[in-house]
Amino acid sequence: MIRFPVTAILTYIFWIFLTFSFSVENLVIGLFVALVVSFITSRFLFSEVHGKIFNPVRWARFISYVFVWVYYAVVAHLDVMYRIITGKINPIIVKVPTKIKTDVGKTLLANSITLTPGTLTMWTDKSNLYVHCLNYDKKPGAVFEKRISGVTE
Repeated sequence: MIRFPVTAILTYIFWIFLTFSFSVENLVIGLFVALVVSFITSRFLFSEVHGKIFNPVRWARFISYVFVWVYYAVVAHLDVMYRIITGKINPIIVKVPTKIKTDVGKTLLANSITLTPGTLTMWTDKSNLYVHCLNYDKKPGAVFEKRISGVTE
């Protein structure tokens, strides 16, 4: 029962910060948008995993994951630049097995791989990701999976 009002208040505050306009029209429209969005999404904001969000160990793992991802993204940028200049491209589609069980974890892993230059997650199934690579190197995917499994499970 408390889901809807809390979601509406948070959405309305976000609207005010997003627009930073305090005219009557903007505040009324923001209230309407906040109520509609809250009606649609309030059941998702407060799900059974809400206790996990406030766990400081998970936040520390997530922050360490971000630093690891940034490191590999910079390395991948340099590698893609090298491959473009030299023309040494060996494209391949790789089946990457994963032990991650949650949808959130699989999505985070797939997006991390896709956001890394030179790779694109094409498809996922229950225990595998299919990734297109300019040049195959299994190390970053394994590192991402290890970090993500600590954050999402």
